[in-house]
Amino acid sequence: MDIRNPSNANSSGEFWNSRRLIGRLADYSGTYSMRVTVWIGLLCAAACWGQSVGGCPVLPARDVWNARVDSLPVHANSSNYVNRIGVSSPAHADFGAGLYQGGPIGIPYIVVPGSQPRVPVSFDYANESDPGPYPIPPGAPIEGGSPSSGDRHVLVIDSDHCFLYELFSSYPQPNGSWTAGSGAIYDLRSDVLRPSGWTSADAAGLPIFPGLVRYDEVAAGEIRHAIRFTAPRTQKAFVWPARHYASSLTDTTYPPMGVRFRLKASFDVTRFGPQLQVILRALQKYGMILADNGSSWFFSGVPDDRWDNDQLHQMGSLHGSDFEAIDESSLMLNPNSGEVKSAVSTTPPIGFVDLPTDQSTISGAIPVTGWALDTVQVENVKVFRDAVPGEAGYPDLVYIGDGVFVPGARPDVQQAFPTYPFNDRAGWGLQVLTNGLPASGSGTSNGNGRYRFHVVAYNTSGFSAEIGVKNVTVDNAHAMRPFGTIDTPGQGATISGTSYVNFGWVVTQQPNIVPVDGSTIWVYLDGVAVGHPVYNNFRPDIEAGFPGLRNSAGAVGYYIFDTTKMANGSHTIGWTATDSAGHVEGIGSRIFFVQN
Repeated sequence: MDIRNPSNANSSGEFWNSRRLIGRLADYSGTYSMRVTVWIGLLCAAACWGQSVGGCPVLPARDVWNARVDSLPVHANSSNYVNRIGVSSPAHADFGAGLYQGGPIGIPYIVVPGSQPRVPVSFDYANESDPGPYPIPPGAPIEGGSPSSGDRHVLVIDSDHCFLYELFSSYPQPNGSWTAGSGAIYDLRSDVLRPSGWTSADAAGLPIFPGLVRYDEVAAGEIRHAIRFTAPRTQKAFVWPARHYASSLTDTTYPPMGVRFRLKASFDVTRFGPQLQVILRALQKYGMILADNGSSWFFSGVPDDRWDNDQLHQMGSLHGSDFEAIDESSLMLNPNSGEVKSAVSTTPPIGFVDLPTDQSTISGAIPVTGWALDTVQVENVKVFRDAVPGEAGYPDLVYIGDGVFVPGARPDVQQAFPTYPFNDRAGWGLQVLTNGLPASGSGTSNGNGRYRFHVVAYNTSGFSAEIGVKNVTVDNAHAMRPFGTIDTPGQGATISGTSYVNFGWVVTQQPNIVPVDGSTIWVYLDGVAVGHPVYNNFRPDIEAGFPGLRNSAGAVGYYIFDTTKMANGSHTIGWTATDSAGHVEGIGSRIFFVQN
């Protein structure tokens, strides 16, 4: 259960929170904001870039591995690099399910607690290796399996201290120690690079784990980092963020270690299976980093029996001609750090507020939706309202909450602004429950009267712009229709399984009632009515938040459906409710993704 708590309260007492329910109805508890309900899900869509494992970040969010490169220029030597790696050579996912030659397919890793005993390691290249000891448990997975004669990488993550330990050519010894060709230790919370000229467990002197494709990332619908890949021959040179070369070739038409490539934006990823689509989108947005000598266009990942090998084999239809080298030198802040420069904008963001309709009359809830873009990145979108006379802080603006960005929600904006970064997550939304608004103007009770809402977008360079002002009349006193919201799935969330629980709630106005058997609440999947929720379940926050409304003591309903009967990809869900007087109202909708 994810909770954003009332620590966001402002001086007027306005606060908002949200939660995603992923368990049983009995697990749904805690304080619920009676004032604002944010569109649930993807709470990190605006800020939590990068990856994590075992509760640790995989390098800071602004590390070069986690930086998007879809707007960077093509490298001047791109065509030469592609030709040298192989313009017609097929790409290959060097990971998958099952075994190959008796060993798992890919580079495995293991997460251990901070209490894991450390063992000594002796190195062939001790002068460029971190001495350790290393917290390697007995039976730690070795790339290719214990009998293999390949690179035999061993990757260990200390989840309590957030350190990554990596070995190359690793062999366990009878006394519990290890021998290895080389080894490196990384603080996963730091951008510091290895000393210039030092190798690591990888030829380029880079960490291996941050560039691996992991199944859990793909199942979640997005990889937010560059991917490690290999090339058969490289230049006797390295470029930031690499620290080491592994070649005697001085011909500058060969790619240096550390050079970054990406899949061309014009490449159509939609014709591939859903697992591979996620990987290919990452190659377009985050690209791939040349980290070792090996086969042409081989991409690294973690073995997992949940991989669909047939989908991964489709990568063979990509060739060198589908990739381009890019110049990422503009991102470098310090040659000894992986931290990237903050993009700088000299202009404010642009955007539009679609809902609510200006000068409209509303009851129950106010959907505030729109889009926002910037030449660097929109950091957040904040919704305010005018304070009303007599309210603390009058006549200043009162903060209500932040819009939640939903990737893929606004393809029209993405098409209209193809050169803007993050145009695939321009759409945002916030739902404001009106019963917590103060009485305004001619209104005689809370949630009644005229209100003016302001929406302001902020970019990462500190510029802001008001992208919309909406005037609405809230008339809860004469409201007739039911209202409520869907709680799960979250907007833009990825779900799976045979018994997914879709929660929502509905209340209506006196003297009407929503039948407690739920027979007049319909659940729609992809626009098709599929059934009724199990209704009339109690939740104390709703009863307290809507006193006097019918069904407030049994407002919660849930509907269980089997996602394995749905195609992987994008879907919609929505509810409608009809009360005893025949009033019909939509009770929210969601875009979500299925990944089984």
